[in-house]
Amino acid sequence: MTGKLSIIETKRGYQWSRSRRKFWKKGESAGHEQIVHDILIDCDADAIVLKIEQIGGVCPIGYRSCYHRTIESEVVGENLLEPEDVYKKYDEGAKDKMSNT
Repeated sequence: MTGKLSIIETKRGYQWSRSRRKFWKKGESAGHEQIVHDILIDCDADAIVLKIEQIGGVCPIGYRSCYHRTIESEVVGENLLEPEDVYKKYDEGAKDKMSNT
């Protein structure tokens, strides 16, 4: 099943994972789902926007959004959880990348 069909059929967020090399349901490991309310495409149909309701955290290191730091590395986002307390299979690589910036 492709990510597009999965999103349309289940009304849940799916994303392509380069590390897993497959589409996966957002929140598959932690249970933090994205309930899709609308799907928009741009004028040449090469990008989409999902209007969602987020249940739980989004960023694998515990923030509400993965965009939680300024270019100067100042943390401006809200930390919601400790990843080790939630994720069954936590990707330490993501945490290592953040500490090296």
